[in-house]
Formats: sequence, structure tokens, C-alpha cells
Amino acid sequence: MKITYINYNNIYLKPQNKQFFKGFDCQESDFEIKNLYELPCPICSFPMLQRNQIDNFVNEIQNTKGEELCILLSKYKKYFHDFESKIAEILSFEAQKHPDKNIAELVSNYINEIFSKYTLQQEDAIKKIKKLTQNLPPSQRKKMTAIIEKYENIYNNDNYFNKQAIIDEIEEEVQGEYSNKKRIIKTIKNMPDIKDKKLEFFIKYTNKSQAEIASRLVKPSFITCEHIKPKSKGGKNNTANYIAECQECNSKRNDMPLLQFIKNIPLFIENLKNYFIIIALKLQSGEISNAYSTYLEDISKTISTETQKKVNIAVPKIEQIEYYNPSNIEQRISQIEKTLENQIKDLEALKKLKAELNQNEEFNFIVEYTILKTKKKYLEIQKKESIEEINKKKSFLNKYYNKITELKNKKKKLETDNLTPKEKERCKKEINKIESFLNSKNFKILEAQLKNAQEKLSQIQNNISQIENRLEILKSKIEFPEDIKSQIELLEAQLSEIATLNQEIAKLNSIINNNNNIEQKIKEKEAQIQALLQENQNIDTSECNEKDLETYKKMNEVIIVAKEMEEKQNQNRKIPQINSLIYQLAQQKAKEIIANLAKNNNLIKIQENLNEISIIIAELNKYYDLLNEKQIDEIKRDELLNKLKSLTPKNELIAKINELSEKYKRAKTNFDSTNIDAKIKNLEKTIEHKKRILTEIKKVETEEEIEELISQI
Repeated sequence: MKITYINYNNIYLKPQNKQFFKGFDCQESDFEIKNLYELPCPICSFPMLQRNQIDNFVNEIQNTKGEELCILLSKYKKYFHDFESKIAEILSFEAQKHPDKNIAELVSNYINEIFSKYTLQQEDAIKKIKKLTQNLPPSQRKKMTAIIEKYENIYNNDNYFNKQAIIDEIEEEVQGEYSNKKRIIKTIKNMPDIKDKKLEFFIKYTNKSQAEIASRLVKPSFITCEHIKPKSKGGKNNTANYIAECQECNSKRNDMPLLQFIKNIPLFIENLKNYFIIIALKLQSGEISNAYSTYLEDISKTISTETQKKVNIAVPKIEQIEYYNPSNIEQRISQIEKTLENQIKDLEALKKLKAELNQNEEFNFIVEYTILKTKKKYLEIQKKESIEEINKKKSFLNKYYNKITELKNKKKKLETDNLTPKEKERCKKEINKIESFLNSKNFKILEAQLKNAQEKLSQIQNNISQIENRLEILKSKIEFPEDIKSQIELLEAQLSEIATLNQEIAKLNSIINNNNNIEQKIKEKEAQIQALLQENQNIDTSECNEKDLETYKKMNEVIIVAKEMEEKQNQNRKIPQINSLIYQLAQQKAKEIIANLAKNNNLIKIQENLNEISIIIAELNKYYDLLNEKQIDEIKRDELLNKLKSLTPKNELIAKINELSEKYKRAKTNFDSTNIDAKIKNLEKTIEHKKRILTEIKKVETEEEIEELISQI
């Protein structure tokens, strides 16, 4: 199924919520999307092939020759990528020339013809080079001859793909600027070069089987399963991380981050949208199981994450998708006209926006800023190249400077009296030779070239400095989206902090409110203790003997001491643990009395009161702990309230964020519109092309001619 001429403007809606879909784990071989036929690659848009389709093509091409081979290659043309399409064109042409040969024989025959042709041209070039070599000085002639012999047959040794190596070696070994040397290099440059991808293909597949050649032609279109987040970077085998891609795009990307990979793919967004639409239609028709019902949401989220939210594809709603593949020609022409109308409206909107932007002083600053940034980048490259050129020339000149040093040493040697006449004569010849070398044109040219290169570098550096100064001035006049976004993020962080503080304060208030009646409960419990102690003091002990009274008196003294200690510690609102121990001791004493006077009801009553006091004390300890916690919470709440008061009020923050958001939109529109001229130009070109096709459609009569014209859009 092929979908074309899609108007995306009304199809893609922004998601209404931030629901996150996780997909489900599955192996690449079980990824159901891979089983779809004619699915376009979301990267390059070429239709992808299943394994059985590739096998069918390989089987069909076996021993197919001549016109049948041309028809078969034409049938599969839509599956061939750019390079493979060029190879198929060559094979079709060769099949017409040699109708008795199969595809493997055509490949071998083609490369043999090329080599035969190039070898003849090479032989003529080598003869010319050898002739020019004879006119070089003897020392240089010897070096040149050795190099030419080394590379004499560049098509039959390991260097035939590196013709530049010959030129580099000549430049390095054969010193001096000789006219014949220049002619030799020019002749080598004009020699037929087989460093060409198409020829590399034919060389590699010479003597290969028909099946191997056929498989290579369609191999790039084989459908594969690509991890949006590479496995090497932690990507999982999950449908939310899978996308179907052709083998060529998959292998080109390898482990490259998605954002880096798609930077040089201008139609990536459109191709990906087309992929989304086809998957949506397949889901609607039931060709894909319900297990993949959230697949598009899943990969949309993953792609957004992997591209730092720079690529956001919203899932199309099925009811809003216009199906742009009608069965009859009238409908298709009508659809083209409708698309053309929309594009004309888009063009008018762009022109209107351009007119508005031209009146915006800040936009003009942004355009200038963008141009200068590009110019600076270009100058930086020139600067790097100039520095490399200067270093290279200095390296060459060092040889000459070494010769100057050598000349001075020779002259000093000649001035000594220790040399024989023969040695002096030889020394004079060497001096003359060095002087002749230093006075040659090469030395002066190199020095002049070095001086020019240094002046050029100085000029480049001056230009860069001027641009940098202007950029600094422009920066102060421009609102950058990134800077505004950073300000918004800081304010949003403050809003988040305010929300967190309010939540903590509300939580503390709730706890404090729940504990507000603690003090009243403490007073009630303390009154109960006082009443019980008073009751114990009022109990009549006249019936007890002297020993019992003495014991009771001691017990009563213990209780009084405990009460006094309690009053001393009461300021801290906490009964010390020692008091509980004292009460326990008093209880022990009472038990002893009860053991001796089991029938004395008064003493038994004292014991019961003491037991009740012990229970009340345990409850009081809990209340005192709660009271301390309440006081701590109140201190913490006051600290949070003071911190909250120190922050900018929420309403002011929201107003500032809204103001900055509007600024961000304007700034982003300005920056995004710097290439508005290119957009207008491309849209005008597209509209003109469609108008021309529609005009030509009205002139033709047959459906085949109309189909051919429509296919050009």
C-alpha cells in the first residue's frame, strides 16, 4: 500500500495528556511490524522487502538474459536504493548490448571492457610521462623514473584505487619547480581513474554467482528491526524501543545517537509521519494485532526522549486521516489540486510572516547574528587551513635554511689553510652548488608564498575579531530562546519549591490541630492523681497495730516524696522514670501490708488507688511525649512559613512565567524563521512544479500518460 500527498497540518494533534506507555518485551524476530509488506523506511522512505521477496527476486534472476532481465530489473526498480539503481541501469544497458549473457557474465564482461579501455589510455599516458622525464635534471630524472616504474601498471597492483599516492610521492621526492614535473603531474591527474563506487562494485562482484549479485542489489531494502535507543547504550528488547528500518539505514546508524544520525536527513520528519500513518491504518484494519495498540504512543515517547524532545511526533487520529490513494484518476487529480490549494495558502502565510518579521528590528538582528555565526565558522576553517599551510611551507623552508647553515660551514672550511688544492676545489664546487640552489626560483617563491599565507592568516584573524565584536553587540539586543527557557525553568523550580513547602506546612498543621486538646487531657489526669493521693491520706488507719501504722506511714512518706519530685519536674511537662519506680516501691510496700493484714479494707483501698495512679502515670507519659512532638512541629512549621515568606509570591511567579513564555514563543519564532526565504523558495518551486504537471495532464488523453505525469509529483 502506498500513501502519497498527505496534508499533515490537520492530522497531527498534540497529545492531551502525558501518559507514558511502556510497550512489551519481545525478541527482534517476533516483532510483528517486520512482517508488513511494502512498509516505507521511516528514515529514507524506500519500500522495504521481506526475506521471501528477496528470495523470489534471486530465483527469478537465475539465467535470465537480455530483454527479460531488463524487464525484471525494471519491475524491482522501486526497491533499489540510489546506488543500486545506478548499477541496475548499467546492467540493463549491458543486457541490451549482450542479450546472450546472464547477470554474472554481464558483470565480468563490463569490468573487462573497462580495464581494456583504461589500460590503453594508461599506456599512452605512461609513454608521455617517460618522455617528459628525460628532460628533467639527472638527479631528479632518476627519482622520477623509479616512481613511474613503481606505479607503471596502476590497474594491476594494490595501488590502483589510490592514484593520488603517485602525485604525493612525486611532490615529496622530486624537489624543485620544473615545467616538465608540472606536466607529468597534470598527465597523471588526467589519467582514467577507477576510484569509483560503481566500478568497485563490478570489481568486487566479478566471478561471483548470479544469486550473490542479485541479493546484493536488493539487500539494502531488507526490512530489519532497529533499536531507537541502541542496545550498547542500555536500549531494551521492547516494542517501545523498536522501529522497522531498511538494512542500509540500520547499518549506517550503527550505535550513533538518533539525533546525530537524523541531522543530515532533511525529510526524516515527513518520512516518520508517513510511517506512523501506515501503522495506524494497519492497526485499524486489523493487520496488526491489538497487542500493538499503544505501539505508536510508545515509540513517539522513546523518539522524543532520544532526541532531547527535538523530534515530537504526535499519533494521528484515525478519523482525521485522509486517505490519499483513491482508486480513480479523477479523485487523484482532485486531491492534488486540493493539496496545491493548501500549499498556496501556506505560501501566503509565510510571505505575510516575512513582511511582519522584516519590520521587527530584533528579527533583523537575529538574521545578522545567524549570518555572522556562519561566517565565523567558515573563517575558523580557513584559519585552520592557513595555519596548516604555513606550517607546511615552514617545513619546506627549513630545508633551505639548513642549506644556508651548511654554506657558512663550507666557507669557513675553505678559509682554513689545512686543505689541499684538490680539497679546496671540491669545497668550492659544493659552495657553488649550494649557492645555485639558494638562488633558485623555488626558494624565493616559497618565501613569498609563506609571507602571503601569513598575511592571509592575519587578515582572517582580524575578520574573526571584528565578527566577534559585532556578535557581542548583537547579543545584548537579542532575546535568545535558550536563555529565556533557562529563566522559565528557574521560576518553575521556585513554584515547585512553594508547592512542596505548602504541602509540608499543611501536613504539620493537621498534626498540630489533632494534638490541640492534649494539655486539657494532661490537667484532667493530674487532677485524678491528686484526688487519689488525697483519698489515701484521708483513709482511717486506727484499726491497724503499731507495726502496720509504721509501715503505712513510711509508704505514705514515699508517696509524698514522689509527688514533690513530680511537681519539681512538672515544668518540663514530663514525669521522670524515677517517679514510676518510686510508685512501684510504694505498691510493693502496700502488698506487704496486705499480706499481713488481708482483712484490712482500708489498706486494700490504698493499694487499689496506687494501682490506678500507676495506670494514669503511664497515660500521662504518652501525653507528655505528644506535647513535646507538637512543640517541635510548631517550631518546624514556623521555620517553613518564614522560608515561604522569603520566596516570591506564587501569583507573581505565574505571571512572570506566562510573560516569559510569550517571549520564548516570539524568540523561537524569530530564530526558526531565519531560513524563511529558503522555505518560501522551496514552496514556490513545489507549487510551480505541480501547476505545470496539472496543466500537462489536461493536454494528454490516455490514462498511462496521466499516471506517468502524476508519478512525477
